[in-house]
Amino acid sequence: EFLSGAGRIETERLKAALEEDAHRQLPAWLADAVEQVHLVSVESADPQRIEVILDRAMYRHILEVCRKNRQKFLLDFFREEIDLINIKSFFRVFKGDMESGFFSRVFIPGGYVEEKDFWKAFEEGMERLPEILYSTDYSDLVQETVTELSDGHNLSNFEKKVDNRLLARIKSASRYNFDGIEPVIGYIFAKEYEAKVVRIIMVGKLNGLEPGSIRERLRDSYV
Repeated sequence: EFLSGAGRIETERLKAALEEDAHRQLPAWLADAVEQVHLVSVESADPQRIEVILDRAMYRHILEVCRKNRQKFLLDFFREEIDLINIKSFFRVFKGDMESGFFSRVFIPGGYVEEKDFWKAFEEGMERLPEILYSTDYSDLVQETVTELSDGHNLSNFEKKVDNRLLARIKSASRYNFDGIEPVIGYIFAKEYEAKVVRIIMVGKLNGLEPGSIRERLRDSYV
């Protein structure tokens, strides 16, 4: 009951390919990911490792499709999204006192910021990350987050800012471009963000949070 029929592959075909070990019938990019999942599952059925494998495959496929179809806006958008995911992973690993090697296992290739740039911050300290990323558009956001984390806050504010940042890019592109795919993408993202806001409200209420506390967690509206 957890499977969605909204994907590009019919759920019955997908189930059959996995259950009968016939995943090579799937598109090559997905079949390769399934092969990696099988190998990992032999060692340990770690859901996080499986999720990272599938995320890497998904973003690799997305970037290939964007390049093939010359969708520059979407290519830039998803590369930025990858960077922001990697920045969040860096903060989680650094503040969670995890082994630095763990970051390599969750790093998603394809963004503008290379893995080696994050390793400099692992070696020299979290406070150096804004300076390392000074030539990117993320430096100010990262500096704000470093300050907040140093003051004992968690990553919830960073996650909110990231969502608002990406939504703002989509809004700007979709509202002033009537000939391209941007308005369709804007509609899809608007629906996804509405669902996320509903989820935040419901989780907050279930956990007994005050209305003001829930309101602080809400993302900007597409409207």
